[in-house]
Amino acid sequence: MPNPPFSNPVPCHTLCQVQKSMLILKVSSQITMNFREFWKLYFSFNRSERRAIRFLLLLITIIILVNIFLPFFIQSKQWDHSPYQVLLDSLSSAIPYKDSLYFSTRYKFNEQYSSNQFKKSYTHSENRLKPFDPNALDEAGWQQLGLSEKQASAVVKLRNRKGGFKNIADVKQVKFIPAYVMEKIEPYLIFTIDTSKVVNHEFKPIPEKSLKLLDINQANVDEWKELPGIGDKLAQRVVHFREKLGGFHRVSQVCEVYGLSAETCDKIIPLLTLGTNEVTKIHLNYASTQELASHPYINFKLASAIVSNRNSRGFYKNVEEILTLGLVEKELYDKLAPYLKVQ
Repeated sequence: MPNPPFSNPVPCHTLCQVQKSMLILKVSSQITMNFREFWKLYFSFNRSERRAIRFLLLLITIIILVNIFLPFFIQSKQWDHSPYQVLLDSLSSAIPYKDSLYFSTRYKFNEQYSSNQFKKSYTHSENRLKPFDPNALDEAGWQQLGLSEKQASAVVKLRNRKGGFKNIADVKQVKFIPAYVMEKIEPYLIFTIDTSKVVNHEFKPIPEKSLKLLDINQANVDEWKELPGIGDKLAQRVVHFREKLGGFHRVSQVCEVYGLSAETCDKIIPLLTLGTNEVTKIHLNYASTQELASHPYINFKLASAIVSNRNSRGFYKNVEEILTLGLVEKELYDKLAPYLKVQ
């Protein structure tokens, strides 16, 4: 008797493998069709487009080659910065750090720019900008500040024709001085030469070494305002502080004025002098608490201690007693002693 159909059925796991294989083939075929469509959509070009692409590639290649080989045929111009070195040094002093990237690129691609040249270009010159009188500056001096030869000559001629510069406003009105130069030199301008006695508007500047220094115990507000960095309010503070002290007994006391920056103080100290160190002194044995406390170096607590000790122990025999008795520290005593007396 013949066997019935499908007497030996195919195992189930075999059918599953066949189905998986067919599914994989179908998915692969679909992916291949999608990739072909994608490629055809974005990467197939007609004849004119292919021609444009070839032209762009050729143009890019030429630009790259020109950029590589052009420095070998064209030498960079060497500029002489010496006329502007003073101005450059004053600007470089304000830079908190040096541009290492600039040096590395210049040194890498230009062998002529040696490390010694790099150090020299960043070394501060001893000829930094210092306070100067524009009336004492010749053509060479103006050129060092950044003016051209023609500009320097024009400034000197104009100054001589006017009879000298009397203030900063006069200098600012000179159209031959570029704005960036004026901005840098303005804080350093001082006017110490008397131009009021010029005859026939013929001005002859005198050497800068003979510039008159400012007597800190005699100068008025207007004279203080002529110094670099000193405005009207700051000049009034200096005079007021001097009056409260009873006069300056050393030049460095000017730097104690409220609002006077260390930078400004460094600029004006070389322009100051102490004509006389005679100061008004306070009598330790007769001054009241209020009189003592009115001095800038004596606060109310110290004034009260000085008077209280005097009342309990009797008159002071010498000024140094306030130090030996421990009423003041040594540093304060050194500042205060010139303003006290017992006789």
